Amino acid sequence: ILVDGDAKRLGSAPIGLAEAVPAISRGAVSRYLRQTARTGGADIVAPGGLKPTLGIKLDPIDSELEVIAVVSEPLDKFVLEDYVAATSFVEVELTDAIKLRIEQLILNTFATTSGIANQPWDTAGLFATLRKGRLLAENLGYQPNTLALHPSDWAAVELTTDGQERFQLEPGGVPVDLAKKQVWGLEVVTSTKVTVGEGWVFDSVDGLAIGTDGRLSVDWDTAGDLFTH
Repeated sequence: ILVDGDAKRLGSAPIGLAEAVPAISRGAVSRYLRQTARTGGADIVAPGGLKPTLGIKLDPIDSELEVIAVVSEPLDKFVLEDYVAATSFVEVELTDAIKLRIEQLILNTFATTSGIANQPWDTAGLFATLRKGRLLAENLGYQPNTLALHPSDWAAVELTTDGQERFQLEPGGVPVDLAKKQVWGLEVVTSTKVTVGEGWVFDSVDGLAIGTDGRLSVDWDTAGDLFTH
């Protein structure tokens, strides 16, 4: 006798980074322009004088969509028929597996992209390091709005105490706003894929995006080996 229609899931990792990065619709193969250099600049010029040059370098970037896939183990069709919630349960599990892989691919891209600026640990502590990470991006001309941390590091932020071992971070406080889940004005997203002790400060509006055809589908089949490939 079924006493509860919902299947009970094992604990699942929080997914925040994949949700924070915007998606841009792209074809299977596409090209875009990326600025790779800016030199020189404006100056005062006398009448008839030579104007200074602003060196702007634009490179065409070719990109190609790749398929991210996963397949479940074979499932008893009678279980799926008898338990209505089983189908949606499996779909959630498969979808989460895809999103977790996307989070890892985002971080892999961060780590292997040239030009990523690195802010070392500041001896003044966690908050000074985070603020200088934001400052580093700002000095490079960007407007960061998101901070990706491992859940353990976000817990360290929340557990910060004063000199008398009292928790001091109230909602709406500075530099942390617990109600909005922000540090120094940066929205915090947590992911178990982020390395403990590291954080990523980025602009989730104009700084990066995921190219996608907009399709995330779950298919059911009994074709055996043909389906698994």
